[in-house]
Amino acid sequence: MTQWSDELGAPDHETRPIFVGGCSRSGTTLLAAMLGSSPDVVTVPEAEFKWDVLKDGTTFDGRVQLGSMVDFLSQDPKFAYWGVPLPSLMPAERRQLISLGSLLSLLAAAYARSVDKPAATVWVDHTPANIRHICTLADVCPDARFVHIVRDGRAVAASVMPLDFGPNTPAEAADYWSSQVAMGLAAADRLGDDRVATVRFEDLLQRPREALTALCGRLDLTFHENMIHQRDYRVQSYTAKQHALVSQPPDPRRAVAWRTALSSRQVEIFEARTGELLRYLDYPMEFGISARDLRKAEHIASATRSAVRRVATDRLRRYVRRRRPVGADASIVGNNGNRATA
Repeated sequence: MTQWSDELGAPDHETRPIFVGGCSRSGTTLLAAMLGSSPDVVTVPEAEFKWDVLKDGTTFDGRVQLGSMVDFLSQDPKFAYWGVPLPSLMPAERRQLISLGSLLSLLAAAYARSVDKPAATVWVDHTPANIRHICTLADVCPDARFVHIVRDGRAVAASVMPLDFGPNTPAEAADYWSSQVAMGLAAADRLGDDRVATVRFEDLLQRPREALTALCGRLDLTFHENMIHQRDYRVQSYTAKQHALVSQPPDPRRAVAWRTALSSRQVEIFEARTGELLRYLDYPMEFGISARDLRKAEHIASATRSAVRRVATDRLRRYVRRRRPVGADASIVGNNGNRATA
């Protein structure tokens, strides 16, 4: 284990993780980029690989075998965005075990050095799917804190439906949003307010100083003014267009842009599918109890269009987008001059 740590470059101080999660298109990247603008915090690229590492290499108690882990990461195209070199291992070292929490901390420390933040004491992973596995993350990272970011589901629908992944109809978006939000609410109930904080995307846009100050207090972080105006984080190139607004100052108008992006009927279908979940989260409803779900003919037409689009359009768009080379990144420069990519 010593050689592995030395090669990768173990941190010379303790670090702790914050896992941000929520329904896709709810602002996980924006929030992580805000927190990452603190000199004490480094925001790492989405660590989607951690689920596969845990499933493929787990032996017991959340520990993974180094050899299996290195083999997997060396072939994972998304891990290439981290820009962290993996060490070569001797046969005996390949059989060594390491907890997933320790593994992530080593990788985060290496990434922090690569972006000139070696003194960071906190690292943030903003993979949206974190919201689905908070109990597992709490087990393997006992010192972790969690943030569930919530966004008006109608805004999520307006944002996700044009993309080449996820739901592409109001009914699909409603079911998707409801299930993800429910997991976050359940996690907060299970682990308690001392481990799981909930923040609204709209508050980050409309009252960023107040929202971030309160959140930092919950996370034992020091609020820095540059969290509002500066973005010191590298957005992965294959999602650059999706995250184009991350580099911009908070714009309150984005909170209600769904009103013009969705038709009245689309809003009604969404509200019919989600019941009063919007109200539970303090989002006023347009139709309320009178919202009408899809009629049979609408359901057939919607399902047909969705299926055709997935086969004929979305697959091709995803293929083209993910074929972009790792280095083909645009740049975002924070107010401090530190360069990040988007």
